[in-house]
Amino acid sequence: MGSRPDDHLFTFTTYGTHLRRPPGSIDRHEEPAAAFELAMLIRDRHGATPEVLDLLHRTIALNPAHGEALYMLAVEAQRAGRLGEATTLLERAAAALPRQFLFREALARNYAAAGRDADARAQARATRSAARTREEIAMAEGLLRELDQPPAAATPAKPEVTVPSAWLEPKHDGAVRGILARVHCGDPVVFEIETPTGTRRFQASPARLMVSGRPQDTPFRCGEQPEKSPVEARYQNPARLVQLLFLPPTPLEPPAQAGGTNQNPQRHPRETPAAPMKRAATRKAQPQPPPP
Repeated sequence: MGSRPDDHLFTFTTYGTHLRRPPGSIDRHEEPAAAFELAMLIRDRHGATPEVLDLLHRTIALNPAHGEALYMLAVEAQRAGRLGEATTLLERAAAALPRQFLFREALARNYAAAGRDADARAQARATRSAARTREEIAMAEGLLRELDQPPAAATPAKPEVTVPSAWLEPKHDGAVRGILARVHCGDPVVFEIETPTGTRRFQASPARLMVSGRPQDTPFRCGEQPEKSPVEARYQNPARLVQLLFLPPTPLEPPAQAGGTNQNPQRHPRETPAAPMKRAATRKAQPQPPPP
């Protein structure tokens, strides 16, 4: 509805009788109730439109103690996240209609949400006094028990799992592959790696060197390394060895035949073993001389 409330026929509910009157026939003291009733009619059909809110504000402007209009405005403020405004409106609504269970119960919960525990308990007791039906009594007693319970202790956060730095692969600036040729035992230990471009020498601290690819309890032999193991040396600027990765050995190539010649020189390279027999079978027979 986009027209003004005064342009509508106001609907009243008086002792169960529905009356429809034009605005000019409404008494001054009936206008707040008429505005509120029209707001509820529009709200039931179209939701909380701006026109509904305007009618509710008009209602409390005409009657600041209209508890139901105050409560409906509090509901809309609560939905919009304005807790302080909603609490103030609920306080006014409960003061206007102190025996209204719904107003007291909502106000108690708002006090609790705002951390006003003493006010929340006092309002919960007033809610129990205002309760009339079994359902209201059960709700009020449940609210009291809920507020009397001590706040749940915060669950301590589980500590994060910290991975020891020794488990992590060390950072390195470069890597080179080759053969572990020699180990010079001393302080520091020096590893010599034979690479395609020459011998590389790396210093290392045994306590900080990570060795991968072979059993951890295998010691290094000082001097020449007879195994000639292929390795990848990972280092930091420029000759500090931080990780020595043992690589799987390169498979050996099959031995070449001596001289690189075919072992059966009489056989045509492209012939199968049965080919000569087939050729012999297709050769023309020579005529035989007559017997004497």
